[in-house]
Amino acid sequence: MNDNGDIQAKTRDRSIALAVLTAIASKCGTLLLRLISIPVAIRTLELGLAEFGVYIAILTIVTMVDLLHVGIGPALTQRLSKAHTEGNIEAQKRVVATSMVLSISLTALFGAILAIVIWKVPIPVLFGEKFAPFADSMKTACWLALVIIAVEFICILIDRARDGYMETRISNLWGAAGNVAGAIVLFVGIRYFPTISFLILAVNGSVAAAKLANTIHFFAKRRFLTRWIANFDRSLVKPLALAGLVFTVTYSLSAMVEYSGLNYLVGRYLGPSAAATAGIFVTIHVSLNGILQMFTVPAWPALIDARGRGDFEWVRKTGARLQILAVLFGLGAIGGIALLGPWGIPLWIGEEVVLDRVGMIGFACFFAAHLWRHGNQILLLGFDREKSVARVLLVEGAVVLAVAWSILHFGGTLSTVYFGGAAAILLVTGWNFPLRFRGLIRQESEPEDHPIESTGLVRNTDPVGS
Repeated sequence: MNDNGDIQAKTRDRSIALAVLTAIASKCGTLLLRLISIPVAIRTLELGLAEFGVYIAILTIVTMVDLLHVGIGPALTQRLSKAHTEGNIEAQKRVVATSMVLSISLTALFGAILAIVIWKVPIPVLFGEKFAPFADSMKTACWLALVIIAVEFICILIDRARDGYMETRISNLWGAAGNVAGAIVLFVGIRYFPTISFLILAVNGSVAAAKLANTIHFFAKRRFLTRWIANFDRSLVKPLALAGLVFTVTYSLSAMVEYSGLNYLVGRYLGPSAAATAGIFVTIHVSLNGILQMFTVPAWPALIDARGRGDFEWVRKTGARLQILAVLFGLGAIGGIALLGPWGIPLWIGEEVVLDRVGMIGFACFFAAHLWRHGNQILLLGFDREKSVARVLLVEGAVVLAVAWSILHFGGTLSTVYFGGAAAILLVTGWNFPLRFRGLIRQESEPEDHPIESTGLVRNTDPVGS
């Protein structure tokens, strides 16, 4: 490798390391805001558990709407990373402008629909009759939540653009600042404004404000990306939209199918208590999975960059590191949950958790299989294999559900469902994804036999440093 290649490799390593460190800071801010501030507000500041339930109901709607946006961001990351690697300024202008126009258009569309719903549909019809006593305050909170949704819907796209420029660390720092600011505002202000609207403003509004600040900072640094109408490229609309659908399947839909489907089957065959227990372990899964994502999120654009520069040695080493990390984290999860789960989870949730040590080990194996799949999935996405990955994940989801149904239909328990789900994942993607990754490296590292497709873009000097 020449000196320039060494510099680029060190830049990628540095971007991943800084992204991980700042992600830790961001998650600490999230912990401060959501796991400490809110319970204190409920218990000591007379907000009340019922009103907090109203907040959770509104927050659920916000989360569901956010899921509609998942695909556009990764599609932007992928295209922007390639254009940045090739130094093509015009391509960067076009993809950012088109993505922003699409995002704003979708925001206007969904915002108008939600506004009509809030305006015309009574609160008891939307949320249930038990929310009728809070109808007036909920109506105000819903309008406030709509504004926050609109801001996040647009600005979250810039988080993904940061990923494409290998600047994930900056988004993480803004996120950490927003979480800390939100915690401070909540602690101080809830004494004077003990309302649902203020809780939404302090918790969710602080996140939206941080994303807005990140967006302003991003475009202030790259003013050449601000002419969205002039640089809008109609020919990119269809590929971005299709890629968005594919990434939605890849990142969210497959996991939702597996877990939502499993929870439905568990509830149908084993009853509400088992379904509640399964739901608790979904929360644990999502929380722990975020630790691995601290590494995989910045690694993906770095893999695209290395592949574009032909640095397959770096791709190979980084792939091995991610695979080892997934294995070690998975083994650690199995050991930790096996040892501490039977004591810690009932202490956290309550004695109603109906899962013994064997069942918790089964969940840990299911979680470890997901980690292995996710790490290898990111490696394949670095080779632009998102369509085939999405197809395989849909097949895997169907297999997991079929195995779970078979186990429950013949008298199995939640424990055996988890063990069966882990086996199904390993059967479908556990060997397929890593094998394909090694094959792609062999194929593309021999350009005389397997030339890499060129985009035909002309190299320029990016006017903005990373």
